[in-house]
Amino acid sequence: MVQEIQPIITYVILGLTCLTSYKAFEDPQLKQNLLFNAYAIKHRNEVYRLFSHSLIHADWMHLIFNSIVLYSFGQSVELEFVNHFGLLK
Repeated sequence: MVQEIQPIITYVILGLTCLTSYKAFEDPQLKQNLLFNAYAIKHRNEVYRLFSHSLIHADWMHLIFNSIVLYSFGQSVELEFVNHFGLLK
């Protein structure tokens, strides 16, 4: 019997990305605080920037396109992960 999995991790990443990008569209200072900045990472110890920059997008078209790709690709990655590690019984 083939068991269908729900790509939970993909959904969480999509939700977090859409919410963060929307907030950054509305607040330019937030966007600046989340962008990758090597100087701020090294000299101000803002290590969160290593990850936060991947959650924001330049505009709505960029967000929509990346969300579609992540949704498609994320499902495949999660299915392969489950098949490889045998998490479903």
